[in-house]
Amino acid sequence: MNTKRITSLLSIFAFVLSSSLIFAQKTENRNVGSFESISLSIHAKVYLNQGNSTSLKIKGNADDLEKILTETDGSTLKIKRKKASWGWNKSFKRIEVYITTPTVRNLTISGSGNIITQTPIHTDDAEYVISGSGKLIVDDLHAKSVNCTISGSGDINLKGNGVEDVEINISGSGNVNAANLEAENVSIRVSGSGDCKVFASKSLNAKVAGSGDIYYRGKPEKLETKSLGSGSIKSVGM
Repeated sequence: MNTKRITSLLSIFAFVLSSSLIFAQKTENRNVGSFESISLSIHAKVYLNQGNSTSLKIKGNADDLEKILTETDGSTLKIKRKKASWGWNKSFKRIEVYITTPTVRNLTISGSGNIITQTPIHTDDAEYVISGSGKLIVDDLHAKSVNCTISGSGDINLKGNGVEDVEINISGSGNVNAANLEAENVSIRVSGSGDCKVFASKSLNAKVAGSGDIYYRGKPEKLETKSLGSGSIKSVGM
């Protein structure tokens, strides 16, 4: 078989393969009840918007979408794999979920999924939890109190202003970057190798029991720090 024929066959094969992948993609608009919190337990990217209505659109491989459940349980929207689905222990291909909801309070990631906000988030209380390697990005947060918990290697990135109280707990190698979240009172506990960056204007209570580091911006009037391991607590100015 000559080189030209081999090249032609490879080109045809590549075209057929790419075409099959394109046609396998599917978009679904799913009906869900009202909710205030989101629990993500599959490998997916969730794009979150705070708006006047409630909607959910999911994109991905058609076979994968059949195995994904999106349902409300009380005030929580759960995005998870159907228990009886074939190949339950296999990772999904690229899955994207687009969510709009009037109220955004608690966001939980268990696994390697990501949640990314695309609009400003306004709420009284916010609780963010990661147990795994997932990532949470909230770029414009406005809340009275914020509670962050990481038990794993996940990351939480927060930006915003007008926050009164922030509480952060890291037990693992995960990181919290809230250096651009302007807050008054901040409490931090790091028991592991994770790092934390915050801004505090009135009070900072920071404790490290491990190799993690805490970096803080601002000039808190009340400062309490304690390090029980090789980790450090450092001011990085304003």
